[in-house]
Amino acid sequence: MEAGGPYAEVGPVFVHLTDCPRPAAGFPADFRDRRAVLRPYDSAGQMLDGVVTEPGTSEKELLRLFEDPAVDTVQVRNVVAGCWNFTVRRQA
Repeated sequence: MEAGGPYAEVGPVFVHLTDCPRPAAGFPADFRDRRAVLRPYDSAGQMLDGVVTEPGTSEKELLRLFEDPAVDTVQVRNVVAGCWNFTVRRQA
């Protein structure tokens, strides 16, 4: 899928030599007390919104964003540099 525009990015690719466990459910503990940028995307890769969260509010805001059925994924990013931290996908 090719998405154009100012938000067109290529994210990291992770390759594991052996099977690895899935991450634990819930917002990662190391990120709970940080400010964050949450960017929800639809299934076509189009950004739907952008939210800046305060420490301790990201998990609640993430759940609110997923209340919109159009949201397929949410990228969690660094507030200052905008760097990608991780992506949360809607459970099937």
